[in-house]
Amino acid sequence: MQLKAWVEITRPFNGIMGALAVLVGFFVSLNNFLINGSLILGLLSVFFILSAGMMVNDFFDRFIDKKKKPRKPIPSERISAKHALYGSFVLFFVGIILSVWADIAAGLIALVNSFLLVIYSKEFSKKPLVGNVIVAFLVGSSFVFGAAVAGNVFSMTVFVLAILAFLSTLAREVFKDCEDIEADKGERKTLPITIGEDKSSNLAGFLTMLSVLLSPVPFLIGLNWFYLAVVVVADAYFLWIIRQGLKKEYGFCSRHMKYAQALVLIGFLAGIL
Repeated sequence: MQLKAWVEITRPFNGIMGALAVLVGFFVSLNNFLINGSLILGLLSVFFILSAGMMVNDFFDRFIDKKKKPRKPIPSERISAKHALYGSFVLFFVGIILSVWADIAAGLIALVNSFLLVIYSKEFSKKPLVGNVIVAFLVGSSFVFGAAVAGNVFSMTVFVLAILAFLSTLAREVFKDCEDIEADKGERKTLPITIGEDKSSNLAGFLTMLSVLLSPVPFLIGLNWFYLAVVVVADAYFLWIIRQGLKKEYGFCSRHMKYAQALVLIGFLAGIL
C-alpha cells in the first residue's frame, strides 16, 4: 500500500512525458538518433525532478486537497506531509546531480527548473497567467535541457522547438482555465476569472496562431521536407482548434492541443531522418 501511495504522489506518467521531451531535444540538437550515457543521465534527471515537483505540489496543496481530494496520499494520511517534503528534496537533489554529471549547462537548467517547480507550487499555481507562463516555460525548457545534455545547448532548431512548445502550451493552459472557469471560482484566480472568458480565449487563439506562423522556421534553418509535410498537417489541426475556441468548445481545445503538439514533435523527429 505504501509503495502504491508513493507511485501515486510522484505521478510517473508526467516524468515519462518530460523524459520524452528531453529525448526529442537531444536527437534534434544532434540531427541524428545517437544514444549515449549522457542521454540516460538526462532522462533519469528530468524524471526525478518532475517526480519531486509533483510531490512538492501535493505538499503545498494538502489543505485544499483535504477538502476537495481527500483520497490523495497526503490528505488520506498514507504519506505524511513531512515525508513527502523530504522525499521531494531527495529527488530534486538526485536529479540535479545527475544533470550536472551529464553536462554543466544541463545542470544549471535543472537547478533553475527545480526552483521554478517549487515556487510555482508555493506561490503561483493559483494566480492568473504567471502560473500558466511558468508551466509553459518548463515544457519548452525541457527540449533545451535535452540539447544541453547532448552538449549542444545553443542549437537553433531546438530553440525554435522550445518557443513553439512554449506558445502552444501556454495556449493550452489558458484554454483549460476557460474550460474550468466555474469550478475555479472561489478556489483559483485564473486569467478567465480575472479578465473574462472571451479575452482569455482570444489570447489562447492568438498564441496558437503565432505558433502556426513560426512553424516553418525549422524547415528554413535545416530540417528536411518530411518535417514540413508533417507540420502542415499539424498547423491545419491547430487552426481547427482555434475555430473550436471561437465556438467556446474549450474542453475540445485543451484536449486536442496535446495531440497537435505531439504531431509537431513527430515532425521534428521526421525532419532529421
